[in-house]
Amino acid sequence: MRLLTALRPRRVALNATAAMLAVALGAGPAAAAAARTVTTWTVTPGGSFSGHAGTTKLKDTANGNSLNCTSSALAGRFKPGTGLSGAGIGSITGGGKFTDCLGPLPFAVSITLQGLPWHISVTADHSGVVHGTISHIEITASLPAGCRFTLDGTAAGAFDGTAQFSYSDSAHTLKLLPTGTNLHFYKVSKCAGVVHSGDSAAYLAGYTLSPGQTITSP
Repeated sequence: MRLLTALRPRRVALNATAAMLAVALGAGPAAAAAARTVTTWTVTPGGSFSGHAGTTKLKDTANGNSLNCTSSALAGRFKPGTGLSGAGIGSITGGGKFTDCLGPLPFAVSITLQGLPWHISVTADHSGVVHGTISHIEITASLPAGCRFTLDGTAAGAFDGTAQFSYSDSAHTLKLLPTGTNLHFYKVSKCAGVVHSGDSAAYLAGYTLSPGQTITSP
C-alpha cells in the first residue's frame, strides 16, 4: 500500500514525493463488539455490482506513510437469495482503477489488483452493518523513477492477503478497515525509504456499491 533509491537527477522530485506520501490516517471505526455472529444470510438483489470510492490509500502502518489517490473503482458480484453461507458470499472480480495519485504532482502511477477474483465473506451483523473479510488479495504498484512494491499477506505471489470490512445496508458502502489486515509491503524497490519491505500495510477506502446490496441475516 527501500522506496525510491536516490537518483541524483531526480532527487528534488523524489523528496517532494516522499513528503507527499507521508500522510497519517485517523483511527478507523472500532470493531463492533456487539456484532451478532450468524450462519445464514440473505442478499438482495445480488448479482454484479460496481463500487466507487473517494480518497483511497495504500498505507505503511509501520511508519504512517501512504500512497494517496483521489478515487478508485472496483467491480464484483454477490450471490443472490436466502439461506446463503457467509463464506464466499461474494467476490471482487475487476476494477482497480486508481486516479490522481500523489496529489498535484504529474506522476503516472499504475496500481493493479492481482489474484482476482478476491473472496468476500461475511461473519456478523450489528444493526444493519455487516462485518466480514476480503481475502486472496495482492496489489502491485509502479510509481515514478522505477519505484515498485507489492502488497500481499505472507509473501509477494502468495495471494493470501486479507482485509476486514464493514458494509452498511442503508448507505450501501463497503468500507475497508485499518485493523484486522495481514497485508505487508514486499519487493519494494527504488522508493526512497518511504515504505520498506516487510512493513505492515493497509488498503483503505469506502466503496459505494451500485446497485446497492442489502445483506441481512434471516
